[in-house]
Amino acid sequence: MAAADTGKRIEEAQKLAKTEPAKAEKIYQDVLSQDPGSNEQAIKHYETALLALGDLYRDQNKADALAELVRQARSVLSSFAKAKTSKLVRQLLDLFTAIPNTTDTQISVTKSCIDWAVSERRGFLRQNLETRLVSLYMAKQSYYEALALINSLLKELKRLDDKLVLVEVQLLESRVYHALGNISKGRAALTSARTSAASVYTPPLLQAGLDMQSGMLHAEDGDFNTSFSYFIEAMEGYHSQDEEQKATSALQYMLLCKIMLNLGDDVNTLMTSKHAVNLEDDRFITSHLRRLYDNMLEQNLIKVIEPYSRVERKLSQMILDKVIIGVLDQGAGCLIVYDESERDKGYDAALNTIEKLNSVVEVLYTNQASMLE
Repeated sequence: MAAADTGKRIEEAQKLAKTEPAKAEKIYQDVLSQDPGSNEQAIKHYETALLALGDLYRDQNKADALAELVRQARSVLSSFAKAKTSKLVRQLLDLFTAIPNTTDTQISVTKSCIDWAVSERRGFLRQNLETRLVSLYMAKQSYYEALALINSLLKELKRLDDKLVLVEVQLLESRVYHALGNISKGRAALTSARTSAASVYTPPLLQAGLDMQSGMLHAEDGDFNTSFSYFIEAMEGYHSQDEEQKATSALQYMLLCKIMLNLGDDVNTLMTSKHAVNLEDDRFITSHLRRLYDNMLEQNLIKVIEPYSRVERKLSQMILDKVIIGVLDQGAGCLIVYDESERDKGYDAALNTIEKLNSVVEVLYTNQASMLE
């Protein structure tokens, strides 16, 4: 097939992608079925058709079809330059992120690509794919699998002195330890990442990730002022790279810091700024809101018990005086208050009957005693 004809067919498929996706898919598959060989124009058409078909599957949420496309393309990509191959594989795998509920599929495809990269002796691509796999393990909350892979990568990267990838992996290590609740190791990993980053140019997106993690770890120590400063830097970094979702998360954390510092007016100012956002559920926010709830509960309890030097003794006296209807549960360390029930009139009638019977018995006893005398 002539290169000019192939180019026209690809243009036709691109026009049909929105209106008749099935026809567009067929054209792309026909183009991809032809081995481009070493012809530069044919290789360019192959790349265009490959990525366009990937976009088509992404838009239709066809995760399985996209996974199969990645597997089939590898046989042709083996003949491409290593840099071009790495770029195309990463671009194809990035398409999965827009398809919901595909974490397991992504893990499977990424593992398959890692095996292929090992067999093709493409070390740089393998490292990149393993770093991606760590992120996928984190998304699935498979933290121990992520740590095992991180430890393997760190040994190799330190030996190769690949600073940029090393920073990325050390940042992932910090996030994993933070997720596991091991703050000290998370902080140590972040310090290592910042040390490595000091000797190499750090892309804005990676720098924003470092700032975000720094803010989160400072928040764990209760240093919300420093945390707020890091979140500002992270938000600006993500915003400059059009990472709106991550920028939104940074803004949420900024609001959380102000709430934890009891600076309500600053929260209102942030919410009316150009970065205003609707807050959504977030694990980091949830954990600190629990801490905030505990602090507020303690403060309110202090207000309640302030007038009393010995609250338990006072409560006991109030129970005895029937001011409070309840009991003190020493085991649970709490006061159990019961609803005050209405007085049963049957008790009063029974008491009157007993009182009258007592009077009758006393009269009989007196009469009997006088007869015995």
